[in-house]
Amino acid sequence: MLRNKVLIFLLMMSSLFGAKYLAVIALEPESISESEARILTQRLTSKMIELSDYTVVERANIDKILKEQKFQHSGCTDSECAVEIGQLLNADMTVIGTASKFGKTYILDCRIINVENGEALESASYTHTGEIDELVKEGIESIAHKLLGIPYKKKISSGTASKASSGYGATLDIQSNPQGAEVYIGGNIFDTTPLVLEDFPLGDYEILLKLEGYEDYSQSISLLPRSTKNVTANLIAKPSWIMVRGFPSPASVGIYIDGKRRSLTGNGKLKILHGSHTVRIASIGYIDYLDTLTILPGKTTTAGYNLERASGYIHSAFAPQEALITIDGDTVANNSTSMLNTGSYNLTAKLKHYYLVNEAVTINMNDTTYINHTLQYGLDDYNKLEKQNTRHVKLAIIPAVMSIATYAVKTYYNSKYEDATSELVKSHYLGIHDTFNTAFTASSSITLGAGLYITYNKQRAKTLKFQLSL
Repeated sequence: MLRNKVLIFLLMMSSLFGAKYLAVIALEPESISESEARILTQRLTSKMIELSDYTVVERANIDKILKEQKFQHSGCTDSECAVEIGQLLNADMTVIGTASKFGKTYILDCRIINVENGEALESASYTHTGEIDELVKEGIESIAHKLLGIPYKKKISSGTASKASSGYGATLDIQSNPQGAEVYIGGNIFDTTPLVLEDFPLGDYEILLKLEGYEDYSQSISLLPRSTKNVTANLIAKPSWIMVRGFPSPASVGIYIDGKRRSLTGNGKLKILHGSHTVRIASIGYIDYLDTLTILPGKTTTAGYNLERASGYIHSAFAPQEALITIDGDTVANNSTSMLNTGSYNLTAKLKHYYLVNEAVTINMNDTTYINHTLQYGLDDYNKLEKQNTRHVKLAIIPAVMSIATYAVKTYYNSKYEDATSELVKSHYLGIHDTFNTAFTASSSITLGAGLYITYNKQRAKTLKFQLSL
C-alpha cells in the first residue's frame, strides 16, 4: 500500500513539472477471450511508449493503483469512465476501446481522451477478416499511429506469390496526397494509402487510386525481381461548390468569401477550393450573416442564412403636444419612441398656425436618436405679411396711373411734333415729348419693380400658408 501511495505521489509531482502522462485502459473484450484482450492491451501500451512523447503509465502500475482505490474498471468504454480513471491515476490522457469479433471479422475501436474536459481528441479503428494474429501485428500498429496522428505505411506480404518466385518478388510502395485513397491493382482492391506491398509477384500492372472527392489516378508499372517500385500520386480535387440560399434572396445581397466579394454563377453556386472558408452575407438594413464552412473536395456545401433586420430607435418630442409627427409619411405618436430599420429617414412635425419642421435623421443599429423641438408660432407673421401685401398693392397703383398718364401725354405731343411744319414749333413739341417720355420711363420702372415685389411677397405668403397648415 505504501508503495502505491508513493507511486501516486510521484505521478502528481511529475505533472506539476510539465510531464504529460498517458494511461492505456484495458481493452474491453467482445466475443474474444480476456487473455486475448489483455495481450492486445499490453501490445498497444508498448506501441504508445515507442511512438508517443507521453510518459505512459505501465500496465502493472495501473492495475495496482485501481485495485488500491477499489475501482472496478471492467467495461470502461465511455469518456466519463476514462476521465474518472485518469483522475485517479493523475494522467493527462487516457486510451479506451474495445476488441471485438463478429463472424470471422475482428474489429479494434479506440479513442484517446483528454482527462481535463472529457473530449475525444482522436479515434481509430481497424478491421480484419482472418486470424486474430493480424491484430497484434498490423492492427495495434495502425491504431497507435492513428491515435497519435502519425502517418502509417501498411505493409502487406503478398499471398499471391508462387513458391517459385517467393523471395524474388518486388516491393511496391504506394503513396498519395492526400492519404487514404483505395488502392486497386489489376482490378483488385488491396487497402488504402500509404501502403507497402512486399514480395509482390513480378509483371506488368495497372495501379488505380480512388478517393472520394478526387479524380481517379492511374499508372502503369512493371515489377522486376527484388526491385522496389515507388508510386506517388498527387490527387486532383474535383470542383467544390458553395450553394447560397436564404432571405433576402441571394441576388439582392452581397456575398463575401474570405473577405472578397463573389458573384453567383448561372447555376446559383460559387466554385471554390476545398478547405475552410469564411462566409459573410450582407445587405443594407440587415445584420451580417457570418459562418465558417469546411468544404470537402467534389462536394456542394450550402450556406443557409436568414438575415435579421438591423434596427435602432428614434425618440421624438415636440411642443405643443398636439403636433402631428410623421416619419417617411407614417404617423407616429408625439413624445414616443419608435423602432426603425437602420438607414436615413425624413421626419416632419406640423400644427396649424405653427411653422413646419422638416428634418433628415439617421438611425444607427442598437442606438437611439433623440429629436426634441418647440414649434414656432407663425400666424402673426402670416397676418403681417398679408397686410404688407395689401398696402403695397395700393401704393403700386400710383406709379401705374402715372405710367399710363405720361404715356398718353407723350403720345399726344409726339403726334403734334409730327404734324408741325415750323421748326420752332417742332422743337417746342419735341421738348415736351421728351420730358413726359422720361417721366413715363421712370414710372414704368417703378411700376414693374412694385409688381415684382408684390409677386415675391405673395409667393412668400403662399409658402408661409403651407408651412402653417392654413
